[in-house]
Formats: sequence, structure tokens, C-alpha cells
Amino acid sequence: MISSNIKVTLPEIRAGMRDSIPLRGLLLVPGMDRKVADCIRHCQSMTPQSLSEATQEKEELIQAWREENSTVSLDTISSSRQTWSKEDNAILQARFKDINKCPKKAELKSIMEESQERKDLVERNEFSRVYEKVKNMFKRKKSA
Repeated sequence: MISSNIKVTLPEIRAGMRDSIPLRGLLLVPGMDRKVADCIRHCQSMTPQSLSEATQEKEELIQAWREENSTVSLDTISSSRQTWSKEDNAILQARFKDINKCPKKAELKSIMEESQERKDLVERNEFSRVYEKVKNMFKRKKSA
């Protein structure tokens, strides 16, 4: 993209970012796609190229890149979301069914240390994941 010196549109840049694993997360940051576009344009302006270097071959490579990246859809990108096992879900539901307010992190850590089965649950799943699950359980309780 940078060495081609051909103007690349923002939707093409977004598609390229979606395809690049390191850049994919930056799409969630508001305005980051424009910053990447500005960076590409700046780098293009810094690369000295004469008109004779912008040959038909380079244009064909750019066109091939555009076609290759335009066929990728968001449906082909795998999600990193993991589903909870029924057993783990039941353990959490049983422990927090009578509590009306979401416990703070320190309180939740001590609750999870109370029994061996909850300790094992935290070992299988990171504590941050358990915390998010409990927090979402209370959000659903509140909205119901």
C-alpha cells in the first residue's frame, strides 16, 4: 500500500486492518482508522518515486490486493468468545442466586476460595473471566 503511491480509500484501509491480526484490535478505537490512513499517506509522501516507476505491473499488484481483501467478510473472522460449560454456569448460578447485589472483586475472590469446586472453576477460567460472568449475571437479574 505504502510503496504504491496510489490513493487508498478509508474502506480499503479498514478492510486491510480487519485482515491484519495486529491491526484488528485498533478498529475498536474511535478514529484510529483515520490515523492509520494518515500514516499511510504520510509514508507514501516520504517515499520518492518517479512517474516512470508507477508501472502497469504495480497497478496490477494493487488491483490484485484490493480484490483479495474485498472478498474477506467479517463472517470468516473467528470469534475469541468462549462459551461457559453447563457445570461451571450451574456452580455460579447456585452460589449467587440469593445475592441481590454484585460483589466487589475482593469479595468475589474470597467467595470463590470458599469451596474446592469454585477454586477449580477459577483455575479452569481466569478470575477476570469469572468476574465478568458474575457481573453479567447480576446485570441480567437487574434488567429482568
